[in-house]
Amino acid sequence: MLSPIVAFPFLVSLSLDNLNKLEKICNGQPVAESFRKLRILKVKSCPMLKNLFSLHMQRGLLQLEEISIIDCEIMEVIVAEESGGEADEDEAIKLTQLRTLTLEYLPQFTSVSSKSNAASISQTRPEPLITDVRSNEIASNTGLRTPMTLFNKKIEFPNLEDLKLSSIEVEKIWQDQPGELSCWFVRLTSLIVEGCGNLKYLFTTSMVESLAQLKRLELGDCVAMEEIIIKNGLGEEENVRGVMLPKLQFLQLKGLPNLTRFCTGHLIQCCFLQQLWIEDCPALKTFISNSLSTDAVANNQFEETNSTLFDEKVAFSNIEELRILGMDNLNMIWHTELHSDSFCKLKVLWVKQGNKLLNIFPPNMLRRFQNLELLVVDSCASLEEVFDLRSLMNEKESHVVTAFKLKNMYVWNLQKLKKVWNTNPHGILSFQNLHLVNARDCPSLKSLFPASVALGLPQLKELELRGCGVEEIVAEEEQLGEAPKFVFPKTSSFILWELPKLKISTQEDTLQSGRY
Repeated sequence: MLSPIVAFPFLVSLSLDNLNKLEKICNGQPVAESFRKLRILKVKSCPMLKNLFSLHMQRGLLQLEEISIIDCEIMEVIVAEESGGEADEDEAIKLTQLRTLTLEYLPQFTSVSSKSNAASISQTRPEPLITDVRSNEIASNTGLRTPMTLFNKKIEFPNLEDLKLSSIEVEKIWQDQPGELSCWFVRLTSLIVEGCGNLKYLFTTSMVESLAQLKRLELGDCVAMEEIIIKNGLGEEENVRGVMLPKLQFLQLKGLPNLTRFCTGHLIQCCFLQQLWIEDCPALKTFISNSLSTDAVANNQFEETNSTLFDEKVAFSNIEELRILGMDNLNMIWHTELHSDSFCKLKVLWVKQGNKLLNIFPPNMLRRFQNLELLVVDSCASLEEVFDLRSLMNEKESHVVTAFKLKNMYVWNLQKLKKVWNTNPHGILSFQNLHLVNARDCPSLKSLFPASVALGLPQLKELELRGCGVEEIVAEEEQLGEAPKFVFPKTSSFILWELPKLKISTQEDTLQSGRY
């Protein structure tokens, strides 16, 4: 495409898209000043391109800030070292300006940098996408094949911040014992790995130690992944403990059907974690497990106490949003014993398709969630109640009133839901901030509010009931004597739809709304 006599000394951005016959970007070696100011390089849908450039050309691209390679069917490496090259074996090329690296839909991709004859080397042993330079030396001395590496002594990316790997058929991304590699990821803030069907785990404990700046971690559609962090393959049987991923703010686990746990250990602290999304991970029963053998995990041989997603081994003190979707085998979300300040700042909770859950908030846990503002519970086939208040009512200091910030509550498609609150809190819990309550397709729901909750809803603006078995909106209390009047002064939308069992005459005498 470009001859050696052509130079682009001031070119800043280069984008190659849908070039079906392109085999090389440069034919031969470009002159010394070519591409010296290139900062952005994007390649997409170039099916005949095996690599981007040679090692010699790479030395002129030291200003690169972003590399993106998408949908190149036979792309094997980014940088190919040509056979018989005269490059200094000890001279490292450091792309110190590179901040973003994106590799997507590259079915033949094996490494960022390798010799051009790498394809002829035996592929019998799986190698990581990213390895330490010392692994090359060991392989050379033992007669094993030289691993194809992403970061090696030829090409280094010491300031990489954003890394995305999508649909790449590798079994490992980094070495189990990273060694010098660990210092190359100290600035990594965002890591996205998706559609990598051969990955069984993501990190080792020693690799995680270098990710002190990681703020965003997304894992999706990795069907073979069993665990996110494993202990180092060699050495003593050490568990994950102490502070890990100290700056992590967003964590998403999605479409991981064989994931059984995040890691093994005694405590994991993510002090800055604000958002945690777990979706379609049906084998995940506990976030942090105790030491279990690989066979026991594979056969789901967990103790009953390990069937809780979060327990005292998890310390998420600043989490504000939690989404749990498609967790068919989850028995409980929270254990009654949690780390002292975990989940106390939770504002948004979304639970969907948790088909073994019997309740959302277990006994002795409710006051921990008084900062919750949005609650969505959807399509949980076994759920019978949302708030379990029985143990709370037996507390000696039941006169202490806890005011909740809950504003919007949705309960949808809950076939066995009998009550939202399983008993009347008698004023020790206040839900006076409720603005919206929406219940749909809950055929077993007999009533919506306990009497004491209904008496304290001055902010309620929208109430909607559709397709439910509700007989009365407010549950009758025998000890109340004369029926009180329940006044909703700010209600502007009051929708009752397909409620064949509703006792209209009873409710007419007891319900008053300011505007509906």
